[in-house]
Amino acid sequence: MLPGQDVQIVRVQTPSQLDAFKRLAVAYLDWLSEDLHFQGVDDEMATLPGVYAEDNKGVMLLATLPEGGTSVGTAAIRPLQGKQRSGIEEINGIPVADICELKRVFVDVEHQRHGIGKRLVKEAISIAAQYGYKAMVLDTLERLEGANRMYYALGFENCIDYSHCPLEGPLYFFLRL
Repeated sequence: MLPGQDVQIVRVQTPSQLDAFKRLAVAYLDWLSEDLHFQGVDDEMATLPGVYAEDNKGVMLLATLPEGGTSVGTAAIRPLQGKQRSGIEEINGIPVADICELKRVFVDVEHQRHGIGKRLVKEAISIAAQYGYKAMVLDTLERLEGANRMYYALGFENCIDYSHCPLEGPLYFFLRL
């Protein structure tokens, strides 16, 4: 079996899973080495599940190793409505109310390049479609070349800058579900 194929992708439901999601989200923020305060990340972490709650048509996912159940990756979706830049009512012809945003995709460094991130994103796409979303968007940075290759390989296309990002080299992606 290839590395990463035996990893389980689970929805965050228990307090220990929530703690693991937070731990990995903080590790992601440290690894990224960018100031994301403009996204309200401190409030987001303090109020999890918050915008990612399932009763809000959101979800938080964990990738866990079969031996010991160690969590090694995260992904989440939330409704885009209310998070987009002022004046944006649709993206590629789809109303913002029918679009979700993919957030917090991260695999810890020692487990990267084994397809775990791709599995997390595929599961997020599947759940988004089950929720009835018609599209998914995400923002990322040009310098995250491996992640960007993955998004293109999964069918994402570049789109308008639907949210404010003051960082250098932002990219915006769109996927019709």
